[in-house]
Amino acid sequence: DPPVKTTNTVDHVLRVQPGAFYRVQTSADLQGWTEVTNFTSASSTFQLSLPAPTNNVRLFYRLVSP
Repeated sequence: DPPVKTTNTVDHVLRVQPGAFYRVQTSADLQGWTEVTNFTSASSTFQLSLPAPTNNVRLFYRLVSP
């Protein structure tokens, strides 16, 4: 059985280029995108934790580099 999630977050481990700048965006329809955070990576992976969507809204996530 998969582990049971007990927090209200969406967690991702991202593979990235060290030292590069990234933006994380979300969309409900894959057309309009909203930036939710940005970061410059310190290593080849980045642990991202965002609040889970509310009201059973389905969100898509994408990672954008400049």
